[in-house]
Amino acid sequence: MLGLTGVGPDSASILLIAAGDNHDRLRDEASLVALCGASPVEHSSGKNQRRRLDQGGNRQANVAL
Repeated sequence: MLGLTGVGPDSASILLIAAGDNHDRLRDEASLVALCGASPVEHSSGKNQRRRLDQGGNRQANVAL
């Protein structure tokens, strides 16, 4: 992970800790994004259909992501 542009040791360690603590929940990239709280969620009222980011999830992993 450290070879990627913009990924430092702090961000890499936070993401690896989040993934290691929940290894049984991670099946693909989408489940990691949901775990970090960065997946879009439908937020509709009446005629307006919107998406917002999930409010749950691991906050530290969301910041690192």
